[in-house]
Amino acid sequence: MAQHTIAGIPSVGQDGEDRLPLLFEVSWEACNQVGGIYQVLRSRAPAMRRGWGERYYVVGPDHGEATSAEFEESADLPPFLVPVLQQLAADGSRVRYGRWLISGDPQVLLVDHVLSAEQLSAAKYYLWADHGLPTPERDPLIDAVVGFGTATHRLLAAIGAADKPVLLHGVTGSGKTEVYLRAAEAALQQGRQALVLVPEINLTPQLEARFAERFPGHLMVSLHSGLTPAQRLRHWLLAHLGRADLVLGTRLAVFASMPRLGLVVVDEEHDPSFKQQEGARYSARDLAVWRAHRLGVTVLLGSATPSLETWQRALEGGYLRLALERRIGGGVMPTVKLVDMTRLPRDGAQERVLAPPLLAAISERIARGEQSLLLLNRRGYAPVLHCSACGWKSGCPHCSAWRVFHKADRTLRCHHCGREVPVHSAKVERTAGCPYCHSDLKVCLNCRLHDPGANNQCREPQAEWQTDKDKANFCEFFEFREISLLSNPGMGGAQSDERRARDAFDALFGKKK
Repeated sequence: MAQHTIAGIPSVGQDGEDRLPLLFEVSWEACNQVGGIYQVLRSRAPAMRRGWGERYYVVGPDHGEATSAEFEESADLPPFLVPVLQQLAADGSRVRYGRWLISGDPQVLLVDHVLSAEQLSAAKYYLWADHGLPTPERDPLIDAVVGFGTATHRLLAAIGAADKPVLLHGVTGSGKTEVYLRAAEAALQQGRQALVLVPEINLTPQLEARFAERFPGHLMVSLHSGLTPAQRLRHWLLAHLGRADLVLGTRLAVFASMPRLGLVVVDEEHDPSFKQQEGARYSARDLAVWRAHRLGVTVLLGSATPSLETWQRALEGGYLRLALERRIGGGVMPTVKLVDMTRLPRDGAQERVLAPPLLAAISERIARGEQSLLLLNRRGYAPVLHCSACGWKSGCPHCSAWRVFHKADRTLRCHHCGREVPVHSAKVERTAGCPYCHSDLKVCLNCRLHDPGANNQCREPQAEWQTDKDKANFCEFFEFREISLLSNPGMGGAQSDERRARDAFDALFGKKK
């Protein structure tokens, strides 16, 4: 029975060397003295060891006592194999690791090739359905070969998947933190360090308490901007020297020096707080994935609402997705109803502000003595329109408030006195100008993404480069920024009230102008 070679499964040393492939040579004759291939494997093992070192593995069937003469089992597994063999054992597949006692002492993996009747029948079915290969019934040798191929496929698939980032997609209350704790426990048992990233500082105390309770004998440090420089230096040194087994922190902690790093956890991976927008711009989540990939360690991305890019990578097979679809303890998920108010009947000219089902639900809760919480989006598309050339703002001429631009009905509306005026377009067009000085309104200086300290003076990395920030442009990321409530003198509105108040204050204390 001929062997075949599988190359290209990535690996990396914990010393940070460049990623190198692993070589798995699969053969029925591994630790099994049958056929001529046995002599071929045995004679070239020293050369394979010299060329590939500890990245060379032989995979063969486990024949029990028949293989014991040339096989020495070892509990000192390579780090990447520990979760792989644990996963296979949980699925009912047994794999033994050790050394083939021949010249060169190559590493060998012996797989249990005996399948249950149901598993064997399914394997034979797929051989016929996918490859057109018929298999006779009740043939011990054919059954053993099919079982060996199936078990080997499981092993190599698990090794390939172990190199992928893991997306832990779990609903709120499903136990994602418990998964983090057990993954950290596995890393600590191997003598490795664990790095846990959270999006906000206020999330660290709770998580620190959970980890401290679970691992009382291990040193844990935190890294975030809330520490003093002395505290931050001390915690960094403890991680750098390998004394700290657990490091918890915000995006800053992704740069922590950890010589025994074995696990990276990114909690709430979708949170935009993992992106650094000032100075050196980076995404801590993406850096965590890159760093784990570089070191060949597991990276766990947890979220109840994964980011679109992470979800896409999972759909493409780049990430391994694990789903937690139920809450711990049988907790019931809340009922969510989407009401399209555009499909509701109109009550004359009066538009509905709240949907009838919502009003009925609120009334029901009030009758039961319960409370209701309403989360409302801000009214309007832009809170104020502003001309950077002359300082004009869309102040209401009848009160001290600002007229808000409503995109749906093309109006500038004052939410204090109710006055509104129509505008001529559904949005501020590229050629829109200030009604006072006729300067361009849609310029970078009026955009909320404009930042003089950012690259190209824009916080949107995909925005088009605008050579003249004072001229109208076609940028699709343009959004009016919220501005200060102070205007130039003589523009009316809120500024006039503010000026009158200041003049009255000065007059009260006799301050001379």
